[in-house]
Amino acid sequence: MKSFLSENIVNIIFGTTTVISSAIAIHYKRLEHWQRVGKVLDDGRRAGLFLSREAMIEYLLQMYDEAEQGDVIWAQCVRCTDFTPVVRQKILNAAGKGVRFKMLINHHSPATEEFHTLFDPITDAQVGEAIDNEISFQGFSEKEIVIAVPGIESYTAVLIRNQYFVGIIRTWFDKRFRSVLKPVEGRT
Repeated sequence: MKSFLSENIVNIIFGTTTVISSAIAIHYKRLEHWQRVGKVLDDGRRAGLFLSREAMIEYLLQMYDEAEQGDVIWAQCVRCTDFTPVVRQKILNAAGKGVRFKMLINHHSPATEEFHTLFDPITDAQVGEAIDNEISFQGFSEKEIVIAVPGIESYTAVLIRNQYFVGIIRTWFDKRFRSVLKPVEGRT
């Protein structure tokens, strides 16, 4: 046995090193893949997961594309920022198709004026301001909702396509929306 080990020690060390380094490389390649893809989602599931803000925003924009006359995009935001030209165009395109909007924005957001500038000209858009938004989400009629859970070093959002669950959140949202939909000083 000693002679076998002494004769093959270099091969054993290189083999062990190769196995360990391959396992590490596979681990980091998986992490890289999830960061690049940013989502665990397919059309057949009732739930999905977004692992980056970018992947979530891309999906939220698809809601505007898929929405048709009579649909309602309803949302609540905390930061209420990042209205890129693409986001603005998608919202305006959806409004042009007869999609209605109910938005509950954070009164203390630095983008409140920008938000109103975007939605005030849209006939079928209602915007309310609340001082206690603690969670961001966007719903699409009673079809689905994306709930964002940002962290300091990561970002996660959950997509739920269960109409019963979406209905519960929508009922809560509508009640909350009605309670804050009062004219804010300086606005009509």
